[in-house]
Amino acid sequence: MKGFSDNSKKYGYKKWTIGSVIGLLLLWTAIAALYDNVLVIPSPLQVVANIGRWLMEPKFYLIVGTSFLRAVICFLVALLVAVPSGIWAGLNPRVQGVLSPLVSLGKSVPTLAIIILVLIWFSSSMTPLVVSFIVIWPLLYDNVLAGMAGTDQNLLEMAKVFKLPLSKHLRHIYLPTVAQRLKGSVAATFSLGVKVIIAGEVLGQPRIGIGNSLQIAKVSLDAAGVMAWVMVLALLVAGVEGLLRFWTKKNYKWQD
Repeated sequence: MKGFSDNSKKYGYKKWTIGSVIGLLLLWTAIAALYDNVLVIPSPLQVVANIGRWLMEPKFYLIVGTSFLRAVICFLVALLVAVPSGIWAGLNPRVQGVLSPLVSLGKSVPTLAIIILVLIWFSSSMTPLVVSFIVIWPLLYDNVLAGMAGTDQNLLEMAKVFKLPLSKHLRHIYLPTVAQRLKGSVAATFSLGVKVIIAGEVLGQPRIGIGNSLQIAKVSLDAAGVMAWVMVLALLVAGVEGLLRFWTKKNYKWQD
């Protein structure tokens, strides 16, 4: 009975989501017909036609793949830095105190300001990567730190009684807790990283990337092109986020 109820809720959620998408498309079509100016608001069909044309061009896949690769590299680097730094800070209050100002800066300074500063210090091709790291590392670090703080104290007491070395503390107690905490934030943080990468590309103007293509379309007054890239980005982020949520749900398990 409970399973039937859960399935009904999922079906109802999907039904309303599909209805919302259809409603937005109809509204978009109506506004485009009202303005009747492709330079201001192109119709959904014109935008889809652009995407269809791009799908036949090898350069499209190079552009999307380059931006996606930047996002993956940046996320993995941020994760590889956040896990040990968060665990170290969780074990040592002094380290937490040292890192606290950096974390606060990363979370409080506007992304646009970070991009402008990074453009002064780094090349245009490095700017999206550095900016994305600065933005998402504090979020991952906070999750790791929260996982350390939420560790079961009874397990720690047992480990102390049996005099387990720090390596076993990490493997059997801290890492599983941290992994569980990160599990719920991986998809959202990666999606944010993709958006920051694109913002960095728009202002940094690397030779290849979705952000660069967006800027070219904007300068060319190609509203259909801009909206087509926005749609591609939305579909890419939604698809990757869905895959990550599915993967973490099924496979993100720590074995003793």
